[in-house]
Amino acid sequence: MKAEEEMRAEQSKERERRQAQEDAYYMQAKEREGRQGVEEAIKQAKERAAKLDKMKMAKGKEAVKQAKERAAKEAKDKDAKREEGVRLDQQDERVNKLIEETRLLREELERETLERKEGEKKQNKKIDSLAHTLDFGIRLFKDYMLRRQYSSCRCSMHPCRCQPQILGYDQRVKLLTHFELPKDDDKDLDNILDASYSSLEDKSNHSFEATEFFEQQNGETDPENEGGTTLLDLNYELFEDGQESSEMTPTNNEGTQAKEKGNAYFKEQKFEKAIECYSRSIVLLPTAATYGNRAMAYIELNKFIEAEKDCTDALKIDDQYFKAYARRAMARTKLGCDLQGALDDVRVALRLESNNQEMEKLYAKLVSMKAATEAKEEGNTLFKHKNFTDAIISYSRSIDRFPTAVAYSNRAMAYLMLNKPKEAENDCSKALKIDDQYFKAYARRAIARSKLGCNLEGAFGDVEVALKFEPDNLEMKKLQGKLIRELG
Repeated sequence: MKAEEEMRAEQSKERERRQAQEDAYYMQAKEREGRQGVEEAIKQAKERAAKLDKMKMAKGKEAVKQAKERAAKEAKDKDAKREEGVRLDQQDERVNKLIEETRLLREELERETLERKEGEKKQNKKIDSLAHTLDFGIRLFKDYMLRRQYSSCRCSMHPCRCQPQILGYDQRVKLLTHFELPKDDDKDLDNILDASYSSLEDKSNHSFEATEFFEQQNGETDPENEGGTTLLDLNYELFEDGQESSEMTPTNNEGTQAKEKGNAYFKEQKFEKAIECYSRSIVLLPTAATYGNRAMAYIELNKFIEAEKDCTDALKIDDQYFKAYARRAMARTKLGCDLQGALDDVRVALRLESNNQEMEKLYAKLVSMKAATEAKEEGNTLFKHKNFTDAIISYSRSIDRFPTAVAYSNRAMAYLMLNKPKEAENDCSKALKIDDQYFKAYARRAIARSKLGCNLEGAFGDVEVALKFEPDNLEMKKLQGKLIRELG
């Protein structure tokens, strides 16, 4: 509105000025007597003045329009800035909320981890306590059985030379102290042990049921049976000066000797004889190390199924035996039928020996093999749906991850289906470099060379090798007859 008023004021002033000019023109025209066209001059002057007014008016309207546009633009910019500010504030609020949620989740995870570790620690402590108590019970039972068996001894020698020495008072004190068992202040140690022996005798009901339990667990016979193996043949350990005796039974000695003999044969690379010795040692004295050694011998003979089983048996005895996990992973890798199990074994092995370079290399290899297997299976699915082009892409990805004879041969078959025999021939040759006993590679290379027609003798040779693997293969027999006719 202000702009319009200013424009009107300017127009009014301009009109007055023009009126003054017109008056001056009129006076001049009037003063020019005898000059023609006075009125025409006045008319032209008026036209020029009208034209100027029109131009001024147009410029004024344009200025007002531009001013309105600038004001609208400024208002729009202000609204946009305000909306952007609101949006940024909301975004900051969401980010802060996510940060807070992440912090809470991290704290909860740390708390759960700490609780789990505490629980595992308590559980391990409880297991150790139970193991100690069980071990003490077994030793107490052996002591009790020896007391029963030799209660009639009248040997005058001290200590007794005709029988194993029974746990004495000091040794039993060390035994209780070793296993941190509670002691009753109101009873001395002899009364506690006598009560334990009485409890054992009551539970056996004078029929050696406890002895029968030991027979089932250790394959031993009743100590009172004539000619039978007595409990004296057990690996009975006495605490002497706080230490366990290192004496071994004849059976254990034979088992150890058989194992050492197997180790000697293994070093000489006589793996069959080593396996025989390890097997004899396992019968006499089964240990995780012996099972692990026999598994390694099986691996050297490419008997991976037997090696895997021996490693599993070793881990049943000792689930912290690094070599059993490592060798089972090797066997499963060679078998190729349980790559996930092999990966799990390598992970456990690396937890036991974190810097083992051989296991790190095997882990990287297994990751590549697993990815390659998944890509190959994807290619097989695409092949079954007759999508040969995409199948070739999947097989190529599998080969890039971990090249195998099967992947090359499968890609060769896909090339054959797309009528690309040259590429198929190259893939079959690469497959045979990896595994020269792979029947399908010979068969498919023979088909590819037959289609190419430039190496029929090579195709005939491939057919002959393929028929050695599968003599009754009808497709190879037909191709053989065709090649014979073409070679003339």
